[in-house]
Formats: sequence, structure tokens, C-alpha cells
Amino acid sequence: MTTTVLLLGSKASVVGEVRASPHAPELEIRSGTSIDDLRATFAETPVDHVVMAWLRSV
Repeated sequence: MTTTVLLLGSKASVVGEVRASPHAPELEIRSGTSIDDLRATFAETPVDHVVMAWLRSV
């Protein structure tokens, strides 16, 4: 059974790097950087988990 994870972040480069890293084959990792990406993903597929990581400059 596949578990769908939506990874949201503020920087596309970081989100892409995490998405491309090795992970368990039973995970489908979707990604985005905006509320529109979140909405589109929820419209396309059921999501089991959402991980949000915002990095800010100091």
C-alpha cells in the first residue's frame, strides 16, 4: 500500500532536493511551495501526511 506524503517548503531547491533523496519505495512524495500547490495536490490525490518546512533568513 502506498502512502502519499506532501512536502511543502518555502524554497523550491530545498523541496526538490529532499524529494529526490532516497526514500522507501512505498512512499509517493509530492511537493510544492505554495497554497496553490497544496490545493492542486489535494485535488489530484488523497494525501496521508503533510510535512511543512519553512526556512527563513535571519
